[in-house]
Amino acid sequence: MGFVSAGVYTNIIDLSLYAQRLASTVCGAVGTASKGPVDTPTLITNMGQYIETFGRPMSPLGYFAEEFFKEANQLWVTRVGDAGLEFATRMLVDREATPADTIEVSATSKGTWGNDLQVEVLAGTNANSFKLNVYQNVNGYVKLVEYYDNLVMDSSSAYYCETVVNGVSPFITLADQGSASTPPADLPALDASGAVSLASGDNGLTAPNYVGTIAVDGTRTGLQTLAAVESLDLNLLAVPGISTETVVHEIVDVVETRGDCLGAVDHPFGLTPQEQIEWTNGEGGHGNTTALNSKYITVFCNWVEVHDQYAGVPDATIWLPPSAFVCQRAAYTDTVRDPWWAIAGLNRGRIPHAIDVENLITKGEMEAMYGYPNICNPIAKFKKLGVVLWGNRTGQREPSATDRIPVMRMLLQAMKIIATATQYMTFEPNDPTTWRQFERLTNPFLRHIKDSRGLYEFHVQMDNTTNTTHLVNNNVMNGRIYLKPTKTAEVINIDFVLTETGAKFEDLLGTSL
Repeated sequence: MGFVSAGVYTNIIDLSLYAQRLASTVCGAVGTASKGPVDTPTLITNMGQYIETFGRPMSPLGYFAEEFFKEANQLWVTRVGDAGLEFATRMLVDREATPADTIEVSATSKGTWGNDLQVEVLAGTNANSFKLNVYQNVNGYVKLVEYYDNLVMDSSSAYYCETVVNGVSPFITLADQGSASTPPADLPALDASGAVSLASGDNGLTAPNYVGTIAVDGTRTGLQTLAAVESLDLNLLAVPGISTETVVHEIVDVVETRGDCLGAVDHPFGLTPQEQIEWTNGEGGHGNTTALNSKYITVFCNWVEVHDQYAGVPDATIWLPPSAFVCQRAAYTDTVRDPWWAIAGLNRGRIPHAIDVENLITKGEMEAMYGYPNICNPIAKFKKLGVVLWGNRTGQREPSATDRIPVMRMLLQAMKIIATATQYMTFEPNDPTTWRQFERLTNPFLRHIKDSRGLYEFHVQMDNTTNTTHLVNNNVMNGRIYLKPTKTAEVINIDFVLTETGAKFEDLLGTSL
């Protein structure tokens, strides 16, 4: 910069750039629901919001959300369907001698949820107007959820029915059929309350497209809506309860392509422990013909029985897929510890509200499921201790540090945070000053992981050794981070040594006590 006149000039040189911590439990889930947007990732932060947006649980997706929100608050939901998706509707007719179609009432989104809606037309408070009451049947209990008064059929009026209701009601939309009639009244088949039900809503669940597609114009459906790392930040991914081969292997493709999240894969319900092993290995004719092998997924085995509070029947239970509890326990671990702590074991892997498991796994079956080269993580039930995630493996069959969940979750978290922070160095001079800035940026974060027991040691290298003249001339800045990840104590072996009465422990141990 150049200065002409004399004076004192001040500037701010900001060397305070730091690696900001990111949310470690952001989950993406794909599945079917009775209502809500289709093939559109929607951020849901609590179960009430899920029910308002996607309806009461009617598939594994809804119950997955129920479990996840016990411990976390960021779930990206993609509802899938097919051409069979339909709005629930009801045509209201007028009061003329020859009744004509007057207003079509439709649910605000496609699906069977709209079949639980009822509408009632009454005389309005003002002359030539009408009231419209909207009821919803929830587990057999019909309640008034909203009402409108003084609606008219005159499109020039501020009280025109379409103007007042459409875009305001979370339940219905109105379509004026142009009869220019008096207020409508649905004459036939009235029930005792005078309300009539919407009908023909359909979830289109005959062949939902979980895998999804990417159209020429970039429109995405199914799993592809969660595949773009640039558009959504995820740490976990699941298609709850869906175990078809094409879907499972698409989960693998998506998480490997994203490179920033762990996929929780579910095996089919009804398999024995041996069959669960065969399914992950692509053997036995259980619907999967290709062995799973990826450090970006994990497979826990055993569906879990829990109470079903949405069934409308006392003491009802439901079997839920393992992914619901894998993601829930991961969220719990992130809350009480960090992602680089195991989500398994009695401290963090216990499912306190579980009733039962699909199979009582014996010690021998557990060793077969968990032993190399198998990749099954048992969900075990222990007498008096309850149901517990009792495994720590990723889906990687090659023995290395990344065949364990805590190591992979630590790596994914570190890679994401460091990559996000170092974006600000793009287009900066490729020289020792920027290299030192990179070290100042990454060292504190890695030291935090080490202090939180995620690493034994680490070393950051960004200098003229990693940045050769050839790389600098090609506008490439290259660094290297060495990590010694902490290993979990999965096998605890304790020797009890009996000694003679007069023996001294100092002599046996070779040290002084």
